[in-house]
Amino acid sequence: MKKGKCEITQNYNDNHKAIDLVGENYTLDDIVAHSDGVIEDIQDGYENLKGSSGAVAYGNYIKINHKNGYYTLYAHLQKGINL
Repeated sequence: MKKGKCEITQNYNDNHKAIDLVGENYTLDDIVAHSDGVIEDIQDGYENLKGSSGAVAYGNYIKINHKNGYYTLYAHLQKGINL
C-alpha cells in the first residue's frame, strides 16, 4: 500500500487463493507494485460481479509481469484505474 500500512481482510486458504488488503483502519489506499515489472494487462470499468467467472470475476484489475517468473494481480479495484 502506498501509505505503508494495511489491514488483511481475508487470508489465503484452500477456498480463497489470494490475500485481500485495504488501507490502515479499513480505508482505501493506492497500491504500489512490490518490485519492478511491466504492466501486462488492465481491465477497468467493471463492477465486481459475485459468482462470475473468468477475467470479469476480478472486476477491475492490473496484472504485472515481474520477468522473474512471477506475476502480481491486483484485483477488485475501484473503477477509474489511474496509472
